[in-house]
Amino acid sequence: MVSFVDNYGLLHRGDHQQVITRERTFVVVKKADEVVCCYDEESGLYSFPDTETVGLNHEPTVQFEISANIYENGQFICEKQRYLVFDVNGAEIENTPLQWCKIDDILVEAVNFNATQKTGFKNFLVRVK
Repeated sequence: MVSFVDNYGLLHRGDHQQVITRERTFVVVKKADEVVCCYDEESGLYSFPDTETVGLNHEPTVQFEISANIYENGQFICEKQRYLVFDVNGAEIENTPLQWCKIDDILVEAVNFNATQKTGFKNFLVRVK
C-alpha cells in the first residue's frame, strides 16, 4: 500500500496495481515575494497554473521535476510534475483567472494552497531565492 494525497492534504492508501501515471507541467511566475496562482472557486484552493493556462515565450529561469502521489476523482495517480519557474520584475496581470499570492501567505497557510503541489512549492523555495 502506498500513500496518496488529495487536493486538501488528506491521505489515501492505494495499491500499486491501481495506479495510473501522467505528466503535468506547471508555470511558476515569481515577482519579488509573490507568485502567480489560479484560484478555484469550487474548491477554495489556490494552485500554480499549468501550461494550458499560461504560455510564456521566454526561457524559464529555473526548471525542475518531482514525483507526486495524488488521489483525484477516485483514482490513484503517480504524477511526474515539471515546474517552469520565471523570475520576473514588474509584471502585471490583468483580465485573467490568475492573481498574485504572497509566498509567506502560502507558507503560513493564510492561503489554502493545493496540497498536490506542496512538494513542488517547497522545491521552488529551495531553488529560487
